[in-house]
Amino acid sequence: MKELFPTVLRMQFWIMNVLPFVSRIGSASFRRFMLDLLPWKDAHHLRDMTDYIYNIAGEIFEAKKLALEKGNEVIAQQVGRGRT
Repeated sequence: MKELFPTVLRMQFWIMNVLPFVSRIGSASFRRFMLDLLPWKDAHHLRDMTDYIYNIAGEIFEAKKLALEKGNEVIAQQVGRGRT
C-alpha cells in the first residue's frame, strides 16, 4: 500500500504542520545534519529529490549563462532545440 502514494502525500501532515516550525531552528547545514540522522526513508527520499532538482537547475543556469556569453547564435540554437 505504501508504494501507491507518492512521498510528498505520505509526508503531507509533517510538511504542513511541523516543517514551518522546524525550518526556523538552526542553520540550513544543522537542519540537514539532523535530517541525515533520522532513520526516516521518506524524508531521505525528499532530501534526495531536492538535491537532484537543485543540481539540474544549477546545470541549466550555467548552460544558459555560458550561452549568453557566447552570443545570439548559440541562444537561438538552444531556444529551438527542444521543440518539434
